[in-house]
Amino acid sequence: MKRLYRISDIFFFGVLILFSACAPKWVTNYEGETAGKPVERRPGEKRKTEPQKNEPAVKNRIPLSEKSYEKFRKEVQRFWGAPYVWGGASPKGTDCSGLVKTIYSRALNMNLPHSTRLLYKKGKPVSVDELEMGDLVFFGDGRSLTPTHVGIFIADGMFLHASVSKGVALSHLSKAPYNRLYLGARRLLH
Repeated sequence: MKRLYRISDIFFFGVLILFSACAPKWVTNYEGETAGKPVERRPGEKRKTEPQKNEPAVKNRIPLSEKSYEKFRKEVQRFWGAPYVWGGASPKGTDCSGLVKTIYSRALNMNLPHSTRLLYKKGKPVSVDELEMGDLVFFGDGRSLTPTHVGIFIADGMFLHASVSKGVALSHLSKAPYNRLYLGARRLLH
């Protein structure tokens, strides 16, 4: 059964958002797309030229049991601020797929690959309008539709990831470069 966030959940992730200095509002980017609502595209499909209107708000739900949620939250805390290390998968240093692999393994007992491309083949595709906490969000390099970066969706457009420049941090789907490089999302929970 899905449930809405508790007050303590909102406070915990709100504090993370404040410390990450991310944008709080949905905005329209210079290309006319609603930047906070990137759209999964097919190969060769062009970006929309006009802003989308009356878009539904992202649902903030937790698809985890209380026990799993607490484990997930503790793992996020454990990794928060860890430096980026290519090939790493620990709070001492991690890359994006190592972060996903370790959090899912320790919090949810799921064995996932340490590869962004292989993670993209897991689970079921989910639209940006239906993102839930724990969904994986994928980004390309701008030259191809091959995923090169992955993060874990948290809430309100925010996702946790291992950034080369910032280490493990929160970013917003509406902020550059993520709004331009978004490829899609996958749901592993359910």
